[in-house]
Amino acid sequence: MLWVKEVKCTGNPERRLLMKIIAVLGDFYHKEYLLKNALSEAVREIEGIEVVYASRTELLDKLSEKPGLVIVASENRLDPEKNPDKQWMTESVERHITDYVKKGGNWFAWHSGLAGYEENGNYVSMLGGYFTHHPDDLVKVRYDYKDDHVLSHGKDVFAIRDEHYFIERVEKSTYFLESLSAYGASDAGWTRSYGEGKVCCYIPAHNEEGLMNVSVQRDLGAIIRWFK
Repeated sequence: MLWVKEVKCTGNPERRLLMKIIAVLGDFYHKEYLLKNALSEAVREIEGIEVVYASRTELLDKLSEKPGLVIVASENRLDPEKNPDKQWMTESVERHITDYVKKGGNWFAWHSGLAGYEENGNYVSMLGGYFTHHPDDLVKVRYDYKDDHVLSHGKDVFAIRDEHYFIERVEKSTYFLESLSAYGASDAGWTRSYGEGKVCCYIPAHNEEGLMNVSVQRDLGAIIRWFK
């Protein structure tokens, strides 16, 4: 799953592992450019990676390249207002995705990457949970870390105005983040193994302010390093 790239630097050339990341970002309700800006900033100082952006309908072809990591921040519905039944994840796409992870691939479902997928499908089973609903308006959401996970070590609680996603669990996972607002509490970040691969799900954030929040940025970088 990893590519080796020749890296030129001062002194003797050295060979470093390059993790190729396929990123599928944005949908009808989530601006692609905001997610790209947030991801670009989060990985700016991470060495040895290459990020390639793709659309949802291009993902199946990209999986044939055996990337080191796939990031999806995009819901299942292609046109939720005019044609809500039109979805990009067919049974064939789902099968290729789950096979990719079972054989050692890595999958990062970010925010809307958990929304609109078949609740009883293999993709949701792979993720370990799915989005059920959020309040109509952005609300103040507090995110609390759980102490017993590598992705929560040394981190403090933070709060942003966000879509407060409520999550339904379907499979056993290791949770590192919880969300709380006036509407209640929910899981907000977890990791799990799936076959020989690894999966991470992370809920924040919806708007530019939340995406560029220092804690969200730190989490995004830490999650990508966790896959490396």
